[in-house]
Amino acid sequence: MSTNTNTSKSTLTDQQKVAVVNVQKNVLVAAGAGSGKTHVLVERYVELLRTYPEVSVDMIVAVTFTRKAAGEMRNRLKLKFKELADSEPKNSDRWQKCLADIDTAKIGTIHSLCESILKAFPAEASIDPQFEVVDEVTQTELIDESVTRAFSQAVEEGSEEAILLVEMNIDEVRRWCVANLKAGIQFQESYKFMTALDDDALLAHMNRVRAEVQCDLIQELLADESWRQSLDYLAEESADGKLETQRLDVLSLCQSLADFSIESDPDKFVNQCADAWRTLASLGEIINLRVGGNKESAKAMKARMKKIRTLASDAVAELPAEIGSDEIETFRYCRYLIGLFERSSAFYEERKRINLVLDYNDLIERTLLLLRGEDEASSIARRHFQERLYAILVDEFQDTNSLQAE
Repeated sequence: MSTNTNTSKSTLTDQQKVAVVNVQKNVLVAAGAGSGKTHVLVERYVELLRTYPEVSVDMIVAVTFTRKAAGEMRNRLKLKFKELADSEPKNSDRWQKCLADIDTAKIGTIHSLCESILKAFPAEASIDPQFEVVDEVTQTELIDESVTRAFSQAVEEGSEEAILLVEMNIDEVRRWCVANLKAGIQFQESYKFMTALDDDALLAHMNRVRAEVQCDLIQELLADESWRQSLDYLAEESADGKLETQRLDVLSLCQSLADFSIESDPDKFVNQCADAWRTLASLGEIINLRVGGNKESAKAMKARMKKIRTLASDAVAELPAEIGSDEIETFRYCRYLIGLFERSSAFYEERKRINLVLDYNDLIERTLLLLRGEDEASSIARRHFQERLYAILVDEFQDTNSLQAE
């Protein structure tokens, strides 16, 4: 095939050309809006076909953020193929073939891509082959109905979760459940740990998290340049009377913090962080700037001590003094809230099964389950795409979430 690429690259900058021609490598293009990223994507699509004669249009997947963007990309490629068919007579048949195939090319949103995968392997994905993607209006109706049934069930059973419907604004609880049902699996993954914990386990978890935050704050403080400079000054200089006693006390406490190390044992870690935190709190309390007189040397030392006191006090202020009954009660209510959500989710899944519909979150989740599973069905689907796909191009990659990226 001819390597005359002047026509296709005449409007590209030098940096854009690098992204286009290096088709043997993975490339990430980071640039602002209106800088021509989509244009680069189209040219790279063409370059793949130009460089590898064995690659056909149906072996390239192009993912766009919107359906409109997918249509625009398809139209740009049509124009490009027509142009190349006219400008490269020797390769005219090749580009005419690409033009003929572009209407069925895999160009679309991540959701349309997932839908096509599930339609191709419904049995392997354990879904009805006649499924449809639910529209937004119908989805809202199904979710509203599911939340209502969940609330009624909780009240009829006299469950603890029903307390929320009395003590909290029921409309706010409903809005929260609706919003998170629409959020899908990413929200569900974040709350699962909480529902599995009783009060004692929850308190232990909260203390562990608190200790981790304490550890991070202490490490940040020890690395702070003004903290280190102040300590160096106190270590090198001396004072008289009460100011000297205070200097030594501050250095001793700071040395205790400097000796702080992370324990791998969870119980020791929590206790050690608590001890270090009390040491840090002491620094904010013992420094008295009224001692030492007004000599210039004393003023300089007290200025350093003031800096240490301020940094220590600011760090301690980042966290409440302790985890108390109010925090435990708040987390208990969170568990009740999640319980209502899980009831709502169960009813919602039931309604979708009855209506033979999937929502956008289902498309992503079911496709992931299909492609990353370890059973034979997943292997068949993976092998199918591994053998037939050559390249994946993604527009607006920064707008994809972690599940979509995977």
